[in-house]
Amino acid sequence: MAEDHTLPQLMCVRTRFTALNNAGAMTGTPYVTAALISLKATPNVTEGDKIEEKSAAGSVCASYQAPNTTNWYDVELQVCTPDPRLRAMMTGGTVLSDTPRSGYAAPALGAVDIATAPAVSIEAWALRINAGSPDTDSPYAWIALPKVTSIVDTGGLELSNTAQKPTFSAKAYENSAWGSVDFPVAYDRVWQWIPCTAADVPTATV
Repeated sequence: MAEDHTLPQLMCVRTRFTALNNAGAMTGTPYVTAALISLKATPNVTEGDKIEEKSAAGSVCASYQAPNTTNWYDVELQVCTPDPRLRAMMTGGTVLSDTPRSGYAAPALGAVDIATAPAVSIEAWALRINAGSPDTDSPYAWIALPKVTSIVDTGGLELSNTAQKPTFSAKAYENSAWGSVDFPVAYDRVWQWIPCTAADVPTATV
């Protein structure tokens, strides 16, 4: 029976962040969490020039709209826990260690070195609902952004009568060097998704 690709996708039960090297390949130990609050990616588009000429009689005699260009996707994400390891992976900050405790120090002030600026891939797993319950065959949707860079810690530091919720903005690009741990096929577009089974959902490491 053919897979129903129209099933609703709800929530996000797991998110995996993996650091990338300068070539765009995964490196280091992935960070897997169930603490994502939200992730949004929207296209950044430059409109093509519109050319219009009018005749001496005042009517349009020539018009053309050049094609738009999609430059990248703007990413906004927020997590529920201020884990030093994730924040350091995303921003290039430092994990402070005082065994058995750990904390976080923000990156040094100044210009970001583009050669060493952090980049990550982000994978997420959403529920696929069929008639009010998770789908029997493929209960999850695997969603991947293979290269997220130009990451900014927009949440900074806030101490108030609420939880600290690390918040980041970034840019997402295509990445032909990327290959997921669980999905080795070259999924290299700026983002993509495909149905998957419960066995494909990684266990949270934090």
